[in-house]
Amino acid sequence: MLMAKYTFQRKIATLNDLEFKLDGTDSSPKFMVDGVSFTPWDFNMRDGNCEYAWLAETKISARDVNAANATFAKKLARILPRIAFTGGAYVNYLYESFLITKENCDIGYFRHLSSEDPVPLMFTVDKLADLRILVDNEEIPNEFFYYWNDATNLLRISYSARLQLIFSALEALAKKQPCKKHIFLEGVLGKDLHDQIYARKVGLRHRLSHGEYLTFDDTKEDYVKRIWKKVMDYFNTNIFRQTLLNMDIVDPMRTLGGNYVSGGRFLRPKSAGAPLALKILLESCKNSENNVPDDYEWVVDNEATDTF
Repeated sequence: MLMAKYTFQRKIATLNDLEFKLDGTDSSPKFMVDGVSFTPWDFNMRDGNCEYAWLAETKISARDVNAANATFAKKLARILPRIAFTGGAYVNYLYESFLITKENCDIGYFRHLSSEDPVPLMFTVDKLADLRILVDNEEIPNEFFYYWNDATNLLRISYSARLQLIFSALEALAKKQPCKKHIFLEGVLGKDLHDQIYARKVGLRHRLSHGEYLTFDDTKEDYVKRIWKKVMDYFNTNIFRQTLLNMDIVDPMRTLGGNYVSGGRFLRPKSAGAPLALKILLESCKNSENNVPDDYEWVVDNEATDTF
């Protein structure tokens, strides 16, 4: 089987400053783990790390780009959480830009992810009326609102932690109910969603609470939004007894930070002098009006991209 060689460059957002040198030179700090090199995103000898980010880079030989990407993803998933643990500071790579290039090929796959300002939701007079009802209500435990508030404030990149907080909110909501907890929660969530979350040994809550992590299949669905909609419906039906809470809000549980817009496309340099390098592409996007890198063009040739 013919193998192709791919180069991966990925930005890593982190509050870990990389200052040490292993080679005794005046070059930028660098270390390698499992074939992946890590360097500061921007570094000079006077100021040290100039941005809260690193660059992760590796070369992988594989039968196609999907196989190579899967290998790189496994390496990062193993290394970076351990960097967060040993370094003691923020590390995020899932919501960052990356570039994939192929040996002897003039195109690359560029995924550009940029941070956006948050979009507020209007707190209207109707919502004030809803608030007064809930403040006067003694049936709903305070702990439900504490956990729900924590889950709302948590950035969406911390998906598993957000789910755990929502599960705790549901447990709190069930505390004062006259029926058994599982009966109440099935009534709130509906049987299908309840079973996906609470089924013995295989339910999402059980697995997360007992040290297992999200599987690929778990990430195919937005459980946060599904649960949010069911809880809004429960409050409309059983607390307000009319439809006061809007169940059609786009992107509920909004946060101040962690708001991203992303897009991925194939591109090539317009001239031989423009290299395919992630840092150069991102700097070019920053200086353009519509986040399109100057000196590059999008590739719409299916034959070229199919053979990448």
